[in-house]
Formats: sequence, C-alpha cells, structure tokens
Amino acid sequence: MTSKTIQQYSQTDYEHVTSLLTGLDIPSNKILFPHVRLKGLKQKDDILNLEYEALTQLLLDSFTDIFQPKTILVPTFTYSFTNSGVYHRNFSKSEVGRFSEEVRRKFATYRTPDPVFNVVDTTDHLVKLDGLDYTTAFGINTLYEYLDDQDAVIVNFDINQPIISTQLHQIEKLNDVPYRYDKQFEGIIYHDENQFTEIDYTYFVRDLDRDPKWDRSKIREYLIEGGVLQVASLDGVKVTAISAQDKRKYISKQLSDDPEFLIKPADKE
Repeated sequence: MTSKTIQQYSQTDYEHVTSLLTGLDIPSNKILFPHVRLKGLKQKDDILNLEYEALTQLLLDSFTDIFQPKTILVPTFTYSFTNSGVYHRNFSKSEVGRFSEEVRRKFATYRTPDPVFNVVDTTDHLVKLDGLDYTTAFGINTLYEYLDDQDAVIVNFDINQPIISTQLHQIEKLNDVPYRYDKQFEGIIYHDENQFTEIDYTYFVRDLDRDPKWDRSKIREYLIEGGVLQVASLDGVKVTAISAQDKRKYISKQLSDDPEFLIKPADKE
C-alpha cells in the first residue's frame, strides 16, 4: 500500500467525470463500494487517453469531492485462493480489474484479510473496526453485513454487465437460497513478508451440478422499476448507484416468494 501520486489529469478531465457523477443523488458520509471498468473511460476523447494510474486518481478524487464519503472500499477479490490456498495481503494481485489493482498498488491504506472477497480501504476506516469475521465471506458479523448496517452505496461505473454487486451474495446467504451452500477451504494468509496465519475459510459457493447464473438484466430492471437503482450517463459512459439496504429489502421481498428469483429460468429446477 502506497500513498497517492501527484495529480496527472487536467481540469477538463475532472469536469467531465464530475459532471457525470452529479447525476447521482448519494448522501454524504456514506461508504462507497464501487465496481469500476476503466477501459471505456480511457478511450473517450475528452479524457485524452490518460494512463490508468491517472484515471484511477481522477475517479477517486471525483468520488470524494462529489459525494464526500466516509470511505471508499474497492474490491480486490482473489478467487484463486480456492485453488492455491495462499493469499498475501501485500502481494496478491486483484483479480477483478485494472481499477482495483491500481487502487491496491497506489491508493490504499489497508487490505482486509478475507482470502477471497478482500477489499482495500482508501482511508483508515476499517482499521478502527474490531470483531469482523474474515473467516467467512457472507453472513453474520462479516464485512458485507457491516456494509448493510452502514447502508453503503454500491456504485457501478461503466461496467460491461447490466449489474455487478457482491452484496447480492450477502442477500442470498440471508435468504438461504437453494442453489448455494457453504464449503470449507483451507489455506494460509500472509499478512506481510514474515507473518502468516492458517485459515479454514467458509465460502457460500454455487451448486456446480446446476451452475446457476444471475439474470442480471432482470435484476437491474426490477431495481430500476422499484425506484431504488439510480442511473446516469454521459457521452456513452453509464454509472449506477444503489444503497445496500434498499437492495436487500427489494431483493429479499422477491426471494421470500421465489427463492430462485435471482437466477436465469434455465438454471431453475
């Protein structure tokens, strides 16, 4: 984890991104949890083909200035732990995109010890928390329960899917969906170059005999129709935002009637 770099983007770049983000109504002092794709933004003429590091700083600065968040948590997931059994908090690369890897390398102060669904924190917010359970991905006393308690705001920035939201796994866990189950993975977490701990990690995995897949388009439209998913766009770049509690309430309402509401019909038995 290193400190921020010197600003490399122009005022025009900044105004372009902030004008997009002002299309969202996000209260101040919230935890932001952004899923970001940089590639589309990098290709825009107005952004002048900035390098990824500068683009990352541009987005983080824009999020901070427009929304004044409590902190920004960026997913740096390492799914490979389920095969390798090794996660290094300093050196394991993010497996979920260039933005998250840039934040991990240049702009984060802390990375959680969850060996799969780890996140990096751009402030010291998570360091001050005691008692979160990082031996399991979802459920009681986990980071994702905390995000719900704090009503964090999940942001999708120019992603190439109708919707991306790790918080949906927490909702599935709370509603005990029939197509997932808890599975144990043993491994080692390296906290630095010298210190490590062994872990028995519980992951709420898919039933691979069914291989269920989310119906992301249906989920997105349902949340838009319910008035809880905000959508903004500018020059072909799209951004959405939703509160964790709104998402839980609206999705749980459907799961109470249909436990397989989230998955595509072809995946239902």
